[in-house]
Amino acid sequence: RLLEALDVSSAPARHAELRRETEALRGNATAILRDALRFQYVPRKGFWACLHANGSAPTPVRAISDTIYVGLGVGLLGNVDAALPQDVRQEVAKFFKEELLGNGWTRALSLSDPVMAEVQDPNPSLEAKLAMRADWTGTGAYGGLPGLAVDALA
Repeated sequence: RLLEALDVSSAPARHAELRRETEALRGNATAILRDALRFQYVPRKGFWACLHANGSAPTPVRAISDTIYVGLGVGLLGNVDAALPQDVRQEVAKFFKEELLGNGWTRALSLSDPVMAEVQDPNPSLEAKLAMRADWTGTGAYGGLPGLAVDALA
């Protein structure tokens, strides 16, 4: 009786509609990635920059989050090589390996990021003290980030 209740005659039309929606979303994602590469990627460095609403110069941020967001986003695009050029993939992987992998754990933020400038200072500023979080700085990362990074870099 369940099968009788289903209207399978509309399945081909719904399938075509879903294909069109998927292609539109893929087109939007491709445009977003293109613009991220143009306006936010720091060439030959493997990390990204934050844009500012006031139009001032982007601020480079050496963080694992961008590696994850972009890597997973490319995966949602079907991991099309053209979406993220091979040189960018290599630069991002190199950045991750050289700046975010620690001794047995992953950093959320590179020790080379300006926010981490005082990480070794015996008398850090108040801002530096506030930035010292075990789950989101150059001293460590939230437990789920290493796995997400692996997926993103795959």
